[in-house]
Parts: sequence; structure tokens; C-alpha cells
Amino acid sequence: MAPTTVLAKSVGAASVGTTWGDAALLGQLVAACHAELQLPYTVPGGMAEYRTALACSFVRKFWTLSCAALGSGDIEPQIVSQMEEDERTVSHGQQAYERVSDRAIVGHGVAHVSALQQTTGEARYIDDMPAVGAELHMALVPSAHPHAHVLKVDSAEALAMAGVKCVLTHEDVPGSNIWNIFHDEELLPSRTVHHVGQPVALVVAATQRQAQAAAQRVHITYEVLPAVLTVRDAVAQGALFAEERKLVRGDVDAALAASDVTLSGTSYCGAQEHFYLETMGAVAVPKGENGEMDLYASTQNPTEAQMVCAEALGVPAARIVCHVKRMGGGFGGKESRAV
Repeated sequence: MAPTTVLAKSVGAASVGTTWGDAALLGQLVAACHAELQLPYTVPGGMAEYRTALACSFVRKFWTLSCAALGSGDIEPQIVSQMEEDERTVSHGQQAYERVSDRAIVGHGVAHVSALQQTTGEARYIDDMPAVGAELHMALVPSAHPHAHVLKVDSAEALAMAGVKCVLTHEDVPGSNIWNIFHDEELLPSRTVHHVGQPVALVVAATQRQAQAAAQRVHITYEVLPAVLTVRDAVAQGALFAEERKLVRGDVDAALAASDVTLSGTSYCGAQEHFYLETMGAVAVPKGENGEMDLYASTQNPTEAQMVCAEALGVPAARIVCHVKRMGGGFGGKESRAV
């Protein structure tokens, strides 16, 4: 349901003083789970109701299997057998491809150009690259608020931890701190954060675990500001984009006026998560002279990665080379924020 683990305390409290196996108890446990583990409609990844129902189904499954093991309650054997884990043997498959001798390949079974490397595990991704000498790892310090002023970044505790080399903020960007398609966003905020999870600082350490642990010890003082969280709120407050972009063909108003039947209403849709198996990753290798650097990134836009890196470092783009061998999925989610 979320990247953090929570204890469903109300579920445990609902079972205190009751008899395990009582059919009425199951309803109380499921109701407590449903009430406690609620997700907002706009949660990243969507399917808020399904994810809550999935947690409730785990409670029901645990109750059923535990009652069967303890011999308490009136549990139908058929239901227990349906919930038990099945041990499956390793599946096997085979597909034969005929050799294509002519140029016409339509209708022929042709193997993907990287199928052999993918199926044998020889295909290398960013996380498979061997460590570079004196390699350091970085972790993000994300914003805890959707809209706030950053008053202070206290990194003293993080810097005192083992393996931590430095903590970087907007003051450490040697070149331009402005980026993205419209050049209206800061790489690291100098004053204001605009969404939960926006990187406020970067922790650099000898290992990934040390960097991630130290990122939890960077203390940020905020001045929380009102946040616009839905399209409806944005319209009501007039918080709209100044530049309007639209495609127009014909006279919409005239067409609606001449229609025999018109329907009007409001439709809402939740967020959509770009679910790729390979997560965001990049390796930056300084070349040691004139600010030259090699980037190895899982990105759909190596040119933008090159340009943003060059602008942030304050060097010509020709000194930055971005390498993209393959990606473990992207779907647009690695278009502009993969480095």
C-alpha cells in the first residue's frame, strides 16, 4: 500500500478479550482494517480502494488459516484449501524460430535482438555495472510537505555518521540550478518546495545504505504554506498555468449549439504510475580534466540528461557524454527525471 510499514493497531485492539474463531470477530477485524488502512483517491499508483481491499483480504486469509491450524471456529475445508499456498515446480517453455533467409519477415517468428542476453541474465543494467574506483553513493532528502518554505537545512547529525562525505544543497550547485522543459523548476530548492518528495538536499556517502541512513538524519525546518491538491481546488483558487496550450479545430460552441442532444458533467481519474521493473539509476564518472564526465543512465532522453548535467556543472555540453545501453522499462517515467 505504501513504501513504509505501519502497524494496524486497531485490528489488534479489536481482537482483545474475544474468542479467536468466533465468526463475529472476523467481521470486526476486517472492518477495523478497512477503517484504519485508508488511502486517498489521489494516491500515486491509483487503485486506492483495491489496495485497501487487498489488505483486508490478508486479514481474512490469516484468520482463516490460523483458525484451521488451531482447530477453532467453523471453517469449511474447501475455503482453507483455496487459501493454502501451492508448491509449483519450475515451469518450462520452448519456442522454435525458423531461419529467415529473405527480407520479408512479416508472418515469421523472429527472435528479439536482445532475447538471448535477457533470458540468460547476461544483459547488464545500471545496477549490474561493476563499481568504479573510489565510487560514492547518493541518497535524496525529500520534502515532507506539498508546499512550504525551506527555512533551515541542518545536516550536522548526518555529517557525523560513518561513511558520509558531504551533504549538498542548492548552494553547492556550481552552474545553473534551473532546469526542466520550460526551465521553471529548481534542481534543489533555494526557498520553496512544491510537492511531497521533492529533493531538498543530497547525501553522499561511501555506501548506499550509509547514504540512505544519513538522509534520515538531515533535519529540515519548514514554514508550511497552503497547498493546492486537486484540480477543483486549483480552479476555485485561480491557481492556473499562465500559458494556455490547446489544440482547436472548428467552432466547438457552434457545434454544440446545433446538436440535437448534448451531455455535460464532470469526470475524474486518478494518478497513473509508470511501473517499470528497473528503478531510476545513474552512474557519473568524472574524467579528471576540464569538467568532463561520463554518464551511464537508465533514461529515455540521453540528450536532456547531457544538457541538464552540463548546465548544472557549468561546463559545455560537449564535455558530458551520456551512455544508454538499455532500460528495464520506462513508459515515459524516465523521460526527464532519470538522472
